[in-house]
Amino acid sequence: MAFPSMPHGQEVAQVLAEASEEFLGMVKSYNARRGFGFIACEATAAKFGRDVYIAKAEAQLVFASDPGAAAAVADRQQPPSLAEEDLVRFRVRLSAEGFPQAEQIRAVRRLQGTLLVAPGDGAMGDAAADGRVVSDDLAAVHGGVREAIVPRAACGQTQLSAGDKVTFCVLDAGQADAAARRTQTPEALLVMRVPPKQSNLGCVLGCCTLILPRPPVSGTLQVGAVAGRPDLELHCHALGDRVILSGLPRDADQAELMRFFAKHGATAASVANSDLLSFAAIAFPGPAEVCRFIARSLHTFADDKETR
Repeated sequence: MAFPSMPHGQEVAQVLAEASEEFLGMVKSYNARRGFGFIACEATAAKFGRDVYIAKAEAQLVFASDPGAAAAVADRQQPPSLAEEDLVRFRVRLSAEGFPQAEQIRAVRRLQGTLLVAPGDGAMGDAAADGRVVSDDLAAVHGGVREAIVPRAACGQTQLSAGDKVTFCVLDAGQADAAARRTQTPEALLVMRVPPKQSNLGCVLGCCTLILPRPPVSGTLQVGAVAGRPDLELHCHALGDRVILSGLPRDADQAELMRFFAKHGATAASVANSDLLSFAAIAFPGPAEVCRFIARSLHTFADDKETR
């Protein structure tokens, strides 16, 4: 009789490490009545290729099993429950179908502060230089420490300047005693710009290159055949309550763009054609949705039962 071979010690260690790995993300959606939702997280999107599912049973445990978690949503009607844009720490287990599901979800407090130095403002134009943020909210939870480091990678594609108001979170602020916390400089994570006022909607919130998968088109060689197309590579400028795209091919239309942008809060798309390339304007309800969109460098979206 043959028995399956046991995994080597290194493989066992890797499996255990992955099972205990903790992630940080934002609740993308949660419907308390229907009892499920999803977490957006760049690390899990890169690892699993999709958003992380929240089951109702796990969501109900967030505040029931951790009385201190209510402090993260102190301004919310009691008893608290998960809601869109909540920041959370979580671990992942795979469903029977191999899809990521969140477990051991913990709420993380969102803090607000002002940038003293914007990330990327280092000497000699060092784009990777860390920034710094000052925050009274941080001092209240981190033993009086008022400043945190702001890594460029924590800001997604947001363009920031000194003086900008931002929201962010820090980890493990409550696990060390006050004396230890005063000697530590925390690191700001999930940094997002506070939306500009209506009177300043012309300011640039971010610039980046957007790589967007295209849907296949019906082939002409045989019935039912489909042909893949190269991804769109678009120049993206976020301005107030809209995103401007350049570099569109002439066969890209509003419907194709809204396949993606509608799932991230956009309300409309308009395309203008030129002799060589086309341009598009993607409208959002307001600057808050644009700030949330550019705060991440990696997005997923489901289309025709496929997640991209």
